Amino acid sequence: MKKNTIVEIVSALLLVFYIHCLISNCVQLQSLKNMLTFYTVHTSLVAWMIISLEFIIALLLFIPRSRRAGLLLSSLFVIILMIVSFRWPHNPHDFGGIVNELGNKRKLILGIVVLLLSFSAFMIKYRRLSVSLQNG
Repeated sequence: MKKNTIVEIVSALLLVFYIHCLISNCVQLQSLKNMLTFYTVHTSLVAWMIISLEFIIALLLFIPRSRRAGLLLSSLFVIILMIVSFRWPHNPHDFGGIVNELGNKRKLILGIVVLLLSFSAFMIKYRRLSVSLQNG
């Protein structure tokens, strides 16, 4: 299988994941704001920042020329979510969609899978770009 095909498949999977979470967070915006009261007094601002970030990641993953940035941002976003989950394990977490139905162990596994997919696809894309720059 070509490396570009792998990046395309991973990007499509991540795109579906982020769109799912984005739609869920938009539909359940008040629930997201209520959950954020455990972390900040700026609930509306942070809620819209999360939604905006999910939208930006999805948009970057959708556009082929910006896919590398989307994969990197996806990796960073998942790392931040995992840090929040483990820093405050007894506070509620609202990750959007079906992810909310998972227990802590399965959220960790999903986070690791998303992180590995994002970072691996980023490295494949980055490596291909650096090789073409060296040859060109």
